[in-house]
Amino acid sequence: MTGPIRSTTGERIQDAFVESPTRLNQTAVEVFVGNANDISTGASLQLKTDYQESIGVVAGITTTVLTKTFSATKESKIYSISCSGENISVYELFINSVLIEKKRTYLGSDLNIKFDYSYGLKASLSALLELKIYHTRPSVADFNATLKFTEAL
Repeated sequence: MTGPIRSTTGERIQDAFVESPTRLNQTAVEVFVGNANDISTGASLQLKTDYQESIGVVAGITTTVLTKTFSATKESKIYSISCSGENISVYELFINSVLIEKKRTYLGSDLNIKFDYSYGLKASLSALLELKIYHTRPSVADFNATLKFTEAL
């Protein structure tokens, strides 16, 4: 018999015979390849959202639009951050003060952007997430962001 071998992100790597460690001569239904600490323990998850906004942001100053400190006791994963604003700007996503990703809006383009982590970007315990914006347009503007994440119950 064969069973799927998957990476810790759930991506199917290959089919291979894998014997169950608890049932002699039986096939394990699924085997994950990677760090055992990255594999969910099967705890139920709850999708949560967090909306924040900054109003009257002036040009030339980096402003934090979204801040989230994750649980110190529950495993968390980030699935998406939807952002929008009234001016062309640069959006920077930081986790624990490390720049993770940067996105821009342009003249004539949609002023909405999305940081998409459909696989679930794992946030370390007590991680600090910050979404910062910077714009150089002459007028003040409002910016907002919605974080979608899960926490193990």
